[in-house]
Amino acid sequence: MTTKSVNGSDGHAFVYADVTDSTATFPAPAGSHYQSPYYSVWTPLYQYWLPAGDPCQWLWLIYVYDRATNKLINGDPSVGVIYFRTKNTLCASGSRTPVGMPVFNDAQAQLSLDLQVSLSPSQPLAGSPASLIASLSSRLRNDMNIYLSMAITDWAVDRWGIDFGDGHVATVTDQRGDYLSVPHTYATAGSYDPRVTAYISGHAQAAVYNSYGSPYLVTRRFTVQVSNSTRAQPGRQALKAYLAPRITAAVAPVIDGSGLAPANVAFQQVDALRGTLTDFFIHPLILREGYITLDGRAAGSGHTILTAWRYTGPPSDAPPSVATVAGTLHQANDPMRLQWNQPDALAGGTGRDYDVPLILYVRTTYPDGHVADFTFSSTFSVTVNFAAQNG
Repeated sequence: MTTKSVNGSDGHAFVYADVTDSTATFPAPAGSHYQSPYYSVWTPLYQYWLPAGDPCQWLWLIYVYDRATNKLINGDPSVGVIYFRTKNTLCASGSRTPVGMPVFNDAQAQLSLDLQVSLSPSQPLAGSPASLIASLSSRLRNDMNIYLSMAITDWAVDRWGIDFGDGHVATVTDQRGDYLSVPHTYATAGSYDPRVTAYISGHAQAAVYNSYGSPYLVTRRFTVQVSNSTRAQPGRQALKAYLAPRITAAVAPVIDGSGLAPANVAFQQVDALRGTLTDFFIHPLILREGYITLDGRAAGSGHTILTAWRYTGPPSDAPPSVATVAGTLHQANDPMRLQWNQPDALAGGTGRDYDVPLILYVRTTYPDGHVADFTFSSTFSVTVNFAAQNG
C-alpha cells in the first residue's frame, strides 16, 4: 500500500492511495465460518485465440494449496494442460463460476482538495478592517470491491498559515474546519497578495485478504498542503473633516409660573412686561447645521441639540432668591429668570432694549456616528416698554 501527496500552491492539491495484492488470494464465500486446511488462488486467463463471442473467452485457472505447506496439490501434467499447472479450470460465465468477471488485484483512492481565498470587502479602505476568508472543498473517490478496498477514511485541517502580503503573518489553530475568516487591517493603500495555506493530515486505509480468506486493514497516515492567494487593493482613506454648526440663541418667554413655552416657537427679539419676573426658555437657532466633508466635499449633515447654557450678563431686577445668576451652568430645559423695572413713567412711555448675553453648549451627531461638542457665545434682545407694564 502506498500514498502520494501532491501539494498545490494554486488552490488545488491531491492525495493518491493505492493497494496491490500480489498473492491474488480472494475471500471465502460470505457467511462461511469453517477454516479449510486448503486455500485456492484463482487466476484469470484471456483466451485470445478463441473466436469473438466464444462463451469461454475468459478462463479461470484454479490452484489449490495446502495451507500448512503452501504446496500445490491439484497440479497434474497428465491432463494435457501442462502449461496451466493445474487440472482445474472453469469457464468464466455467470452460470459456471461465482465470480462473473476477471479479478483485478489493485484498488485506488483519490482525495481532491480545492481552496478558495477572498477578501471582504473586496476593496477595503486603508486603515479600515477587512476579513481574509478561505473556503476548502473536497472530492473523494474510494475504490470498494469484494477483492480489495482502498479508502481515505478521514482528513482534517491541522492549522492555517496566513501571509497577508504586507509583512504580517499569522498561524491559526483554533479554526480547524473547512472555513477560515481572519480580520486584518492594511495600514496603507497599495496592492497586496495575501496567501492562505491549509496544512492537512489524514489516513488512508486498505482492506486486504490474507491467505485464509480473512480481511485485514492496512492504514497509512498522509499529510498534504494546499494554498491559494487573492489580490488585495486597499484604497486611500478619504480626508474626513467635521465642520461645526453655526448657531445663535433664540428664546420663548413666558411669565414666571405660567407654564412651559411652546417647544417649537422661539425668537431672537422678544417683549417683556416691566417689573414682571419672566422665564426665558433657551433654544438653539441653527443657521447652518454641522456636516462632514470627504476630500473637501460635503458628505452629510449632522444633528445638533442644546445640552446646557450659561448666563454671562449683569444682575437683573429679579428677586435674588429666584433670579438667574451669571456664571452658573444650567441644563438645556432650565428657564432663564430675569426682570427689569425700567423704563419708568419719566421715560415718556418709550421702550427700552436690553441685550442678554449667554453661552450655548451644543452637541452635534454626524451621519457616521461621530459626536462633537461645541460652545457658542450669543445674545438675544428683550424690549421692555413702560406702556406694557402690568401695574
